[in-house]
Amino acid sequence: GEGAHRTSIEWGDHSPDRRGHGGKATATFTSSASSFVAAGIAFKVKHHTEPNDSHFSLGGGFHHACVQIKPSLIRTFLLQNTYDGSVNIRQALAAAISGDKSSFYNCSFIGFQDTLFDRKGRHYFKDCYIEGVMDFIFGNGQSIYEGCTISLIRSAMKPGFMTAQGRGSPKDPGGFVFKSCNVTGFQETYLGRAWGAYSRVIFYRTFMSGIIIPQGWYAWNAIGHE
Repeated sequence: GEGAHRTSIEWGDHSPDRRGHGGKATATFTSSASSFVAAGIAFKVKHHTEPNDSHFSLGGGFHHACVQIKPSLIRTFLLQNTYDGSVNIRQALAAAISGDKSSFYNCSFIGFQDTLFDRKGRHYFKDCYIEGVMDFIFGNGQSIYEGCTISLIRSAMKPGFMTAQGRGSPKDPGGFVFKSCNVTGFQETYLGRAWGAYSRVIFYRTFMSGIIIPQGWYAWNAIGHE
């Protein structure tokens, strides 16, 4: 690829409603392969099909299109779900990652709600750019984000929530670590809210601009476990 701003995978799918995470929204990019590394080839998917086109429809105007990757290498690219939340705020996943030992270098993940589904497995994100407004890094991966830029877009939905980590027990190894990252954007946000009773998110040596709400965290589904 020629860089994350010039090479992209794009799709405009979104969930038909706002209930919960991981619903029927089809991610632009899905990887369940182990030892996947984004460092070799550029992929681009772009559909101009109308919602009632039966070839791509699952019913009710809901589209199904994504790029599913087997073990391979992908060079620098942009993962973008072009749904902008203009109708209602709904899930619109740019990527869903569930393969163990997956790594991403100099990639961008652009979305609105639920941009990056860091579902499960050990993952490493280096020098990446991740954008959204609502739970836009979520899941229960055991992941390190190093040198990444996390950006809050301007939205009518306020405040924002950067993360929704889903660790469900004290013995669960899942958790997100943000090391030497840059948190910035255009509206106030919580660092995250607890999707699981034992959600775990760590920010280490990370710059945070003035958009962070002083409280920091929102208990959400884990009131009493603060």
